[in-house]
Amino acid sequence: MLTAVAIRHFFAVMLTIFLLEQAATGAVLKGRVGMEGSILDSTCSIATSQEYQLVTMKPVSVGQILRDGEGESTSLSILLIGCEALTEGDRFRVTFYGAQGSTNTFVLSGKTKGIGVKIVDALGNEVHPGIPMKVAQQETQANTLDYTLTLKGNGEMLQPGAYQTTLRLKLEYY
Repeated sequence: MLTAVAIRHFFAVMLTIFLLEQAATGAVLKGRVGMEGSILDSTCSIATSQEYQLVTMKPVSVGQILRDGEGESTSLSILLIGCEALTEGDRFRVTFYGAQGSTNTFVLSGKTKGIGVKIVDALGNEVHPGIPMKVAQQETQANTLDYTLTLKGNGEMLQPGAYQTTLRLKLEYY
């Protein structure tokens, strides 16, 4: 006499065999998925007047780098247009890309040696190359991303000279 458990087990085995047979014969299953939604916010853009910025750093002496470990800071502001205020920092991330130095600075090219560029956001958080971070801005500048750039010693032998670097910025919002 078959019990209810044995009957269920028999049908489960048969269903498994049937599904395996269908998979083995290459049966194609077709379906349709519907999707709908809406975009809640407009997209943000960097103001075209600020899309490609040239930042001239303040001159710094080898003595100041040796004494203080870094030079004076230079400001960098990036104006965003066409979007709501960035008051919800959890919805926005920013990533700076460039070659990373040994002290979490961005590498410089040129004749100078022993320094890199350190970037800090408006709240004092240090930016690390290639690492996304929450957007930080001051309440009075809701759609402006403010940063300071500082030449910082990287532990190598200092050599004065001209330098340059190129950094890319990616702003993600979700």
